[in-house]
Amino acid sequence: GTIKQQFSPAKANASYDGVIYSKDGTHLYFSQDNGNVVVADVATGGTLTLNTTIQLPAGLGTVNNGGLALSDDGKALYVVLNMANSVAVIDLTTNQVTGTIPVQNAPASIVVIGQFAYVTNQGGRTAQIGDFTVPSAGTAIVADPASAFSVTGTVSVIDLQTNAVVENIHVGLQPTAILAAANGLIYVANTNSDSISVIDPSRGKVINTLRIKVYPDAPLGSFPNGLAFTSRNELV
Repeated sequence: GTIKQQFSPAKANASYDGVIYSKDGTHLYFSQDNGNVVVADVATGGTLTLNTTIQLPAGLGTVNNGGLALSDDGKALYVVLNMANSVAVIDLTTNQVTGTIPVQNAPASIVVIGQFAYVTNQGGRTAQIGDFTVPSAGTAIVADPASAFSVTGTVSVIDLQTNAVVENIHVGLQPTAILAAANGLIYVANTNSDSISVIDPSRGKVINTLRIKVYPDAPLGSFPNGLAFTSRNELV
């Protein structure tokens, strides 16, 4: 129950999301919201030592980077760029950004399953002519005229062989956390809908919606924004 280590390279901030281990557990990757991604070495006892800091190109502007995911072979790291409405691709053999992939509005989190990456777009779909919108960090978010809340939420599906979006799946409002489960399904926390969308990637669609309430008939406000499975395969 004691703190084993406090690790804050360059005294920079962490981010709202984005911390993962390599498959072999020898490296930890995490986002810093000032445009850096940190690579740390993990000792046998679990403590961290700075390996390198990867700076996202200045030409991308303020990106508010967050969610991270590794390719299956561990050679590429995918970084959500929340304010740039895109995902950056880092080659971990060179620690260089090799490109960016446009997605929809205000992406938050990402998971990789084989050839595809799935990205939650907290701000929903791209605005179209005639939509009521509100500005958010330079992006027009499709919103409700009375409340100004976003009224769409999507998950972008990226083909990692072409680095292009092949589909956008509609889910609940303000989708944030995303989790790939051992049963092959994908779970998405819809923060402003008090729900979890269950996606079957083989069908490219939502197959179930789980309502999250703190008690029966509770008003809106559970705001789920994190997902995990217990050792007994329970979703929490």
